[in-house]
Amino acid sequence: MNIALLELDIQTQQMVNDAIVDSGISPDDFVTKACRAYAGTIVNKVTQVSEDLDTVSTKQLMADGYRTDPNRSEQLIKLAILALENHNNNCTEKSQKWHINQNILQSLTRSQPKTVNEILQKYKTRLDDHNDKHGLNPSDNCKPEIKIEQSINLAEIYI
Repeated sequence: MNIALLELDIQTQQMVNDAIVDSGISPDDFVTKACRAYAGTIVNKVTQVSEDLDTVSTKQLMADGYRTDPNRSEQLIKLAILALENHNNNCTEKSQKWHINQNILQSLTRSQPKTVNEILQKYKTRLDDHNDKHGLNPSDNCKPEIKIEQSINLAEIYI
């Protein structure tokens, strides 16, 4: 196979040529394997989009197997919100409660700030009401003696 037939840009063509040399396989085998790998990625993404994450445990969601699932972050954030609301509703002292906000949700879910912020907008009224109900504000999360992950281990929560 002549890689030039693929009409790749110069940088990509050089990268492919280097990869073929490094792999020690023929260009035909390399292209076949590359196509198989990319096709597998696309098929997995389509499967993930249609998968109902409500049936997946939190521990599984936090594992590497779901890291690329496009719905993972939203599901984890929903679970984290439920866990935080449950925790706060069951605490007897305000000092034990957590203000539910972007930083706390990022810490619990290990999701990207932009993603958390986008998803958080869907729950804004609900979270404002919850935080108001408990008289919580962001400064209530300044607990030098304890981190949120010590108070709530999301991976162990099955909601």
